[in-house]
Amino acid sequence: MATGGWKYVGHITNPHSGSNTDVGLEIAEWKTAWVAALALAGTGWSLHADVTLYNSACWWWALEHTGGARIVFVRGGDNSTGNVLEASNTWDNVTRVAGDYEQRSWVAYVQPHLSATALGTNPAAAGFLPSGSLKFFPMGADSEITGGAWGGPHAYHIVVRGGDAIVTIGFEVDIDPQVDTLNVMGECLDRLAHENHLTEPDNHADSKYAHLQFDSTAYNAGSRAQYFDAAQSYLFRENSMTYLSALLTDDVCDRDPWTWQVPTFYVSSNDLDNDGIVTGNGIKGSMNPEWMRFTMFPGGPANDKQRLDGGDFIYLRNGIAIGWDSSNGSML
Repeated sequence: MATGGWKYVGHITNPHSGSNTDVGLEIAEWKTAWVAALALAGTGWSLHADVTLYNSACWWWALEHTGGARIVFVRGGDNSTGNVLEASNTWDNVTRVAGDYEQRSWVAYVQPHLSATALGTNPAAAGFLPSGSLKFFPMGADSEITGGAWGGPHAYHIVVRGGDAIVTIGFEVDIDPQVDTLNVMGECLDRLAHENHLTEPDNHADSKYAHLQFDSTAYNAGSRAQYFDAAQSYLFRENSMTYLSALLTDDVCDRDPWTWQVPTFYVSSNDLDNDGIVTGNGIKGSMNPEWMRFTMFPGGPANDKQRLDGGDFIYLRNGIAIGWDSSNGSML
């Protein structure tokens, strides 16, 4: 198993009021810091589209990898009008209205084999993302925030390996430095084989691609998964991650040498025969264990950021460890 090799870039923005002027400055600061650091680290990631203001107070920008993958970021400001995201660009095909999602951030992963298709004008327009692309997920909880500023500073973290990425944010880290949200994007699923199922083999281009989002870095937080079935149809599920919680509290995962548990993604339905998984309730696949694992420290701290397994993983908090590289040093 080839663990390690996940290169880290982190940036803490300047404190700000949450006003539209300050949010715009924060996004420009965040973009500039990431683009420069990703280039310096030789990650293959660079700027695809510079920060662009659309509507009255929404911004988008994008990164691209030499292999073709793209990551698109959206940030809404304060008391903005119009739409942040048009329905065809969102995971659940629902338009996000700017006034109902103030101070929200969103992210979309575009698979490498779609690199020949240009992005549209802006995320509030239909068809902004290429046909067949993964859609926008929230970078935090998918809930409405209205009527107030959400100031900073914020800590933006990205961990990349090839065209794959793990993105997480800490909000208002002057108050609490913990890592809050988690987005895992790219070829992150280890498909489970069901050799007697009608749809085997599931070997199309998108079979392992997914975007997995967690409202917070807690194994009991809300989660969402978007992925593709064996017929290459786009699917999404909420609260689809599963794990054996007993392992996190008994003598299996809370003792040196910190035995790992691999997250899996569970889909509950009366009939999944056409979804390319299994008939009845079933499992889409497990997280590739080079990306993310569960463990637990006895009475451990809320946000340790301790490096594990020779520096090939870093512990965030609440049982979640993600891929890392010993050359990265510490997380901000």
